[in-house]
Parts: sequence; C-alpha cells; structure tokens
Amino acid sequence: MSVQQKIAPSHVDFGKTIQSIGYFIFSNSDTSAMAELIAAKYWNEMVNSKYNLCSEHSLYFMAKGSLKKWSKFYTL
Repeated sequence: MSVQQKIAPSHVDFGKTIQSIGYFIFSNSDTSAMAELIAAKYWNEMVNSKYNLCSEHSLYFMAKGSLKKWSKFYTL
C-alpha cells in the first residue's frame, strides 16, 4: 500500500501488521517489538530503497515509536 499511495507506513502500521499474525498475538513484548523492527528493516530494504518514501531520520523515529510502544529501550 505504501507504494500505491506513495507514503511511508508509520510504526502503528507495522504494529497492526505484526499483531495480525497469530503467533505475535500471544508473544511477549520483546518478541513483538523485535518483529516490528525487522518488518521496518525489511520494508526499508525492499521498498524504501527503491522508491525513497522516507528518510533515515524518519526511519529512526519509526523504530523509536515501536520501541516506546512496547516500553523497550525508551531512552533512545
């Protein structure tokens, strides 16, 4: 959808995608936070590198938002 709409997904979008997978519904917060970061990394490598929809600075805030949501490493 990000390619079609030409916008970058937010950390909320990554969270909704990860939480729609059955395994992550019952996983702990560490696992869910890591899954969101991996999804963002994958999106950056496969989509953002080709279409340049957001900057590295925006990616940093995406990752920070995911970690903050799961209360992991809040001081980043």
